[in-house]
Amino acid sequence: MVVGNGISGINTAEVIRERDKEGKIIIITKEKYPYYSRPQLIEFLAGNIDLDKLPFYSEDWYKEKNIEVHYGETALKIETEGKILKTDKNEYTFDKLIIATGAIPSKPNIENINTEGVFTLRNIDDALNIISYIKGKERAILLGCGLLGLETGRALSQRGLKIIGLEFFPRLLPRQLDDEGAKILQNIIEKKFSFEFYLGVKAQKVIGDGKFEGIELEDGRKIMGDVLIISAGIIPDIDLAKNSGLETNKGIIVNNFMETSAKDVYAVGDCAEHNGRIYGIIPACIEQSEVVGRNVTFNRVEYKGTLPFNSLKVTGVDLTSIGEIEAKEGCEVFVKKDEERGFYRKIIFREDVIVGAILLGNKRSYVNKILNLIKKRERVLNKEELINED
Repeated sequence: MVVGNGISGINTAEVIRERDKEGKIIIITKEKYPYYSRPQLIEFLAGNIDLDKLPFYSEDWYKEKNIEVHYGETALKIETEGKILKTDKNEYTFDKLIIATGAIPSKPNIENINTEGVFTLRNIDDALNIISYIKGKERAILLGCGLLGLETGRALSQRGLKIIGLEFFPRLLPRQLDDEGAKILQNIIEKKFSFEFYLGVKAQKVIGDGKFEGIELEDGRKIMGDVLIISAGIIPDIDLAKNSGLETNKGIIVNNFMETSAKDVYAVGDCAEHNGRIYGIIPACIEQSEVVGRNVTFNRVEYKGTLPFNSLKVTGVDLTSIGEIEAKEGCEVFVKKDEERGFYRKIIFREDVIVGAILLGNKRSYVNKILNLIKKRERVLNKEELINED
């Protein structure tokens, strides 16, 4: 059994089915919709694709794979001794159970945050609610300018709204970009989409009597708008694990085999904590799914962690961030940039091996080359040639 039909749950089910053609696979999910890619949710919000185009797999795919999905059903508790999963609708016995409950949006603890017109974006219903609310609205405020925040802003900009971004950190994407790269990205977004940014600020309270009208900052400034989108990170959804007596910290604690503290119960993806770390990135979800799928089908393999790696489009610009983004002692740094073209390339070496890179507006072939060099830990002696390569 799998609880959750996000990328981790679906990928795990697929790996299991590839290795076991006959075993019964049931997926329990709170979602009302088949699995969809979260980046596609942004395109739906922007109005670029229709709702019926969101499902990643067709109904026939589930039938061919013999994967049974129960939509709109919430898993409540696992009886680990009897191997029973209790939901709000049924009880199921299982041989192996995989928790892939993902994460929920984090909301900052500021005054009046739950007023009408304040949204987070995590699922299709969130997107539908935002689309309905913004009709006739003019100004959207983003609270948090990380990857999701900027992409949400781009989507709403495409629907005709003016976007104001508020960010606690003094630069955009502090986990993916250094100061120079962030400035180049900011210039691109401001020119292309007319975003207005307030960086290094802290929201104090939501303005509005029952309906969102703006944000008051800690320094007293008031930023007025019609709708607020919160993108303040995610919190692992570990309620099922807690209710079942599994060992948890910030996430569900797993060992190198992605096993929880209960026999034959695994955790994977954004809800799982491995060696004190919750990755919260798609590459980790995919790699952990492979490990769990193989372990469930009796091929004992260990998860050895995932290289921090984000590669995606941010407001139409290709950005890849790998490994370390700030040089530490003993590192060599090579940089190539073209602010007018929106191009930035930074590669960090330690003992001739690449340990990190920021690649903004670089070709996919070059990104793949750098990623392979990092994964293989190949020594690079012609560093100048590499940084200046087209």
